[in-house]
Amino acid sequence: MSVKNSLKINSLGYYQVIGGIVGIGSTMRFLPNFAIIHAGIALLFGAIFIMYGFSIFCGYLLLKNRYNEDLKFSTYNQFIQVVGF
Repeated sequence: MSVKNSLKINSLGYYQVIGGIVGIGSTMRFLPNFAIIHAGIALLFGAIFIMYGFSIFCGYLLLKNRYNEDLKFSTYNQFIQVVGF
């Protein structure tokens, strides 16, 4: 793999890790706004935390330079984020 492609993949990895951390932080900021957390809200927040955690996981794998499987995970993650938008 060329250095240019490696730099792009590492940039994507950092983007995913930082985006996941920022997403978890901003989601946690909204938790105190709920006086009572019902099962539906807890399920929603659980799904949100899992998706941001998956983003961090994908970015971590990309930064470990194991590109074969990790680009698949990253592609799935990006697809989920586009659908989520």
